[in-house]
Amino acid sequence: MNGQDSGLRLEPVELERRLEAALRARADSVGLSDLRPADPPSGALPARVTVRRAALALLALAAVVIGVVLMTHREEHPPIRPQTPPAITRSTSPAPPSPQPSAVATTFATTSPAPTPTAVPGADGG
Repeated sequence: MNGQDSGLRLEPVELERRLEAALRARADSVGLSDLRPADPPSGALPARVTVRRAALALLALAAVVIGVVLMTHREEHPPIRPQTPPAITRSTSPAPPSPQPSAVATTFATTSPAPTPTAVPGADGG
C-alpha cells in the first residue's frame, strides 16, 4: 500500500465505530411526537389489485373453457390392434403330389397303459 490508498480505506474497528454512531444518531432523532398508532385497515382494495384479480379469474375461466372444448371435440381413434396373419385361402391350382409310402416297412412298438408284471428268477420264495 502506498500513502494515497490509506486515506480511502477504513479499518474494521473504525468502520464499526462510525456505523454505530450513525445508527445511534438516527435512533435519537425519533421522539414521542413522531410515533402514532397505525392506520386501521380500510375495506376497499386498491383498484390495481381488483383489476389484477379480475384478469386472473378471466384467464382461469378461459383456460377451463378451452380445455373442455378440446376434450369434447377431439377425434376418436380406434385402438391399434395387432396385425393378424392373412386368412388362408384355397387356391384352385392342383395340389402338390402327396408323399408316397416308402418300400421299407416300419414297425411301431405298442405300449400298454399299465405295466406288465415280469417274473424275477429266485423271487418265488423257494
